[in-house]
Amino acid sequence: MERYGMENYLRDSNARKVNKGELGTLYHITYPDRTMATVVQVTNSTPEKDGTFKKYVLQVPRQMTTADDAVAWTFGFNSAERYKNFLQQET
Repeated sequence: MERYGMENYLRDSNARKVNKGELGTLYHITYPDRTMATVVQVTNSTPEKDGTFKKYVLQVPRQMTTADDAVAWTFGFNSAERYKNFLQQET
């Protein structure tokens, strides 16, 4: 996947952008066998040694409707608001 690239994966899987938030971008993917997936693309906040920031695609529950809620879910929070409040407290 690293060589193939996230942008290529999203393009070639016919991913449909559902929502773009502060924390990432939410996509719905329908595969040829009609199975569906919902994924959120995020950018790592920690830079690589060369100064670039890696992008990741994480699968999330299909009922997710906003990218920020999807990212919050991956960290165990039930809403983007709670996750963002947590992040503010950490700084």
